[in-house]
Amino acid sequence: MRSVQMKEYNKWALSCVEQVFSDIKNAIGLSNDEKKIMRALEYLGQIDTSYLSSSVHSAYQTVFQYGYSKLAVDEKIRTDGWMENYPKKELKDF
Repeated sequence: MRSVQMKEYNKWALSCVEQVFSDIKNAIGLSNDEKKIMRALEYLGQIDTSYLSSSVHSAYQTVFQYGYSKLAVDEKIRTDGWMENYPKKELKDF
Protein backbone atom coordinates (compact mmCIF):
# COMPACT_ATOMS: atom_id res chain seq x y z
CA MET A 1 0.00 0.00 0.00
CA ARG A 2 2.74 2.47 0.93
CA SER A 3 4.54 1.97 -2.41
CA VAL A 4 1.31 2.78 -4.25
CA GLN A 5 0.88 5.90 -2.12
CA MET A 6 4.47 6.96 -2.79
CA LYS A 7 3.98 6.50 -6.52
CA GLU A 8 0.78 8.56 -6.47
CA TYR A 9 2.39 11.24 -4.29
CA ASN A 10 5.28 11.55 -6.74
CA LYS A 11 2.91 11.69 -9.70
CA TRP A 12 0.96 14.49 -8.01
CA ALA A 13 4.13 16.34 -6.96
CA LEU A 14 5.55 16.19 -10.48
CA SER A 15 2.35 17.67 -11.89
CA CYS A 16 2.66 20.51 -9.33
CA VAL A 17 6.28 21.09 -10.32
CA GLU A 18 5.36 21.20 -14.01
CA GLN A 19 2.54 23.69 -13.33
CA VAL A 20 4.81 25.92 -11.25
CA PHE A 21 7.46 25.91 -13.99
CA SER A 22 4.84 26.95 -16.54
CA ASP A 23 3.52 29.68 -14.23
CA ILE A 24 7.02 31.05 -13.62
CA LYS A 25 7.85 31.12 -17.33
CA ASN A 26 4.58 32.93 -18.04
CA ALA A 27 5.19 35.47 -15.26
CA ILE A 28 8.65 36.58 -16.38
CA GLY A 29 8.54 40.03 -17.91
CA LEU A 30 5.02 40.86 -16.74
CA SER A 31 4.31 43.67 -14.31
CA ASN A 32 4.69 42.43 -10.73
CA ASP A 33 6.43 39.35 -12.08
CA GLU A 34 8.26 38.74 -8.78
CA LYS A 35 4.95 38.60 -6.88
CA LYS A 36 3.58 36.15 -9.45
CA ILE A 37 6.70 34.02 -9.17
CA MET A 38 6.40 34.02 -5.37
CA ARG A 39 2.78 32.83 -5.66
CA ALA A 40 3.87 30.08 -8.04
CA LEU A 41 6.64 28.98 -5.67
CA GLU A 42 4.15 28.95 -2.80
CA TYR A 43 2.39 26.10 -4.58
CA LEU A 44 5.55 24.01 -4.09
CA GLY A 45 5.30 24.61 -0.35
CA GLN A 46 2.62 21.95 -0.02
CA ILE A 47 5.00 19.21 -1.20
CA ASP A 48 6.79 17.19 1.47
CA THR A 49 10.10 16.54 -0.25
CA SER A 50 10.88 13.60 2.06
CA TYR A 51 8.42 11.52 0.01
CA LEU A 52 9.90 12.35 -3.39
CA SER A 53 11.84 9.97 -5.60
CA SER A 54 15.26 11.22 -6.65
CA SER A 55 14.09 12.24 -10.12
CA VAL A 56 11.02 14.13 -8.88
CA HIS A 57 13.10 15.74 -6.13
CA SER A 58 15.60 16.87 -8.77
CA ALA A 59 12.81 18.43 -10.84
CA TYR A 60 11.44 20.13 -7.71
CA GLN A 61 14.85 21.60 -6.87
CA THR A 62 15.47 22.73 -10.43
CA VAL A 63 12.16 24.56 -10.69
CA PHE A 64 12.42 26.04 -7.20
CA GLN A 65 15.92 27.36 -7.89
CA TYR A 66 14.85 28.71 -11.29
CA GLY A 67 12.02 30.73 -9.74
CA TYR A 68 14.02 31.67 -6.65
CA SER A 69 16.81 33.09 -8.83
CA LYS A 70 14.32 35.56 -10.33
CA LEU A 71 13.45 37.10 -6.93
CA ALA A 72 14.92 40.13 -5.20
CA VAL A 73 16.71 39.51 -1.90
CA ASP A 74 13.81 40.68 0.29
CA GLU A 75 11.42 38.37 -1.56
CA LYS A 76 13.86 35.47 -1.19
CA ILE A 77 13.87 36.03 2.57
CA ARG A 78 10.05 36.02 2.70
CA THR A 79 9.95 32.91 0.54
CA ASP A 80 12.41 31.10 2.82
CA GLY A 81 10.22 31.90 5.82
CA TRP A 82 6.93 30.56 4.54
CA MET A 83 8.29 27.57 2.61
CA GLU A 84 9.51 25.99 5.83
CA ASN A 85 6.18 26.35 7.62
CA TYR A 86 3.74 25.78 4.78
CA PRO A 87 1.26 22.93 5.53
CA LYS A 88 2.40 19.82 3.65
CA LYS A 89 0.20 17.37 1.82
CA GLU A 90 0.44 14.04 3.63
CA LEU A 91 1.15 10.65 2.15
CA LYS A 92 -1.98 9.22 3.77
CA ASP A 93 -4.02 11.45 1.43
CA PHE A 94 -3.00 9.29 -1.52
